[in-house]
Amino acid sequence: FMKYLAPVGIIKAWANVIRTQYLLPNKKDKVYVISVVAGALVNVVANLILISTIGTLGAIIGTLIAEAMVMLVQTIYAAGGLPVGKYFVKSLPVLVLGIIMYIVVWWAGTKGPLSILTVLLQIVLGVVVYGVPGIAYFCVVMKRKERA
Repeated sequence: FMKYLAPVGIIKAWANVIRTQYLLPNKKDKVYVISVVAGALVNVVANLILISTIGTLGAIIGTLIAEAMVMLVQTIYAAGGLPVGKYFVKSLPVLVLGIIMYIVVWWAGTKGPLSILTVLLQIVLGVVVYGVPGIAYFCVVMKRKERA
């Protein structure tokens, strides 16, 4: 079930950047508290509904929905002072690489029994599929900035 929680990392990272780079330095603590309370309320309601019907998967879905709520509230409030859309578009190449890496690593994990060799293969594939293009993309972006 842990693999279903993987998107939480992306969601929390986005919310963390909004919170630490914009909300809190600009004394928007109230917005931060509102987002956390909204997330907690959504989590409680979702868990009450979903855990009783689908068990562990319900808890996972509730967590995903709650974390997304926190991220959305923070992003909506920050959109007035930040070019959120521009930042999102700039992050798309990295997000696409992450999705491709996830698919490749997942696929490699389904091709045989789970062993240390399978895990090592997944690590190598992850580095090749995400790391190499990611570094190349970063180098291209840095060259563009140097020219500008």
